[in-house]
Amino acid sequence: MTEAQEYQLSVYLAFEKNIILNQNLFDRDPNIRPHFDIFCQQIQIILKTKHMIEESEKIINQYIQLRNELAKNIILFSRKIIAFAMLEELTDLQGLFCYSGEELLNANDDKLLDTSKLILRKTKEYVADIVEYGINDYSITNFQNIIDQFMSLRMDKKSSDQIADEAKKHISSLLLNTEILFNNKLAPLAETSVNS
Repeated sequence: MTEAQEYQLSVYLAFEKNIILNQNLFDRDPNIRPHFDIFCQQIQIILKTKHMIEESEKIINQYIQLRNELAKNIILFSRKIIAFAMLEELTDLQGLFCYSGEELLNANDDKLLDTSKLILRKTKEYVADIVEYGINDYSITNFQNIIDQFMSLRMDKKSSDQIADEAKKHISSLLLNTEILFNNKLAPLAETSVNS
């Protein structure tokens, strides 16, 4: 939600709370009660939609963190493989993994996954010889776990992006409808509650 939307929601929540605490206001104009009930329902829908957006943003943030971690592991493993390849004079392996951090961070997800799987495959191929370079079964398992988590979270992120986009559009519409209801039907109640 934008700051303006957050502010608008906070005003509506304060109004709702004030009216609930002053139920006697409905005695003056009972026709307002159904409009207030609809207003309260709208607020609940807005709050649920806001929660959906927040949950989607959590998944997106986790995705970004895991993607960065995957890129760091690719760089770490590739440097160790390159060092091993140079000392062992494995020329075909030397030039295979020359990546910059910026290149990996800007790569699309498919490229990042393909690169990480290739590095992992090559690491396993030379696992007995590469231990001296700080790569062991634990680091290989950890790297594989990061790849698996990223693949899983990537799918969650795609659906979260769609949910967030739809929820943001929906919340704008909800707030507009709530504003119309508030201004056209509940403004007299708001003025009365302030003067009480």
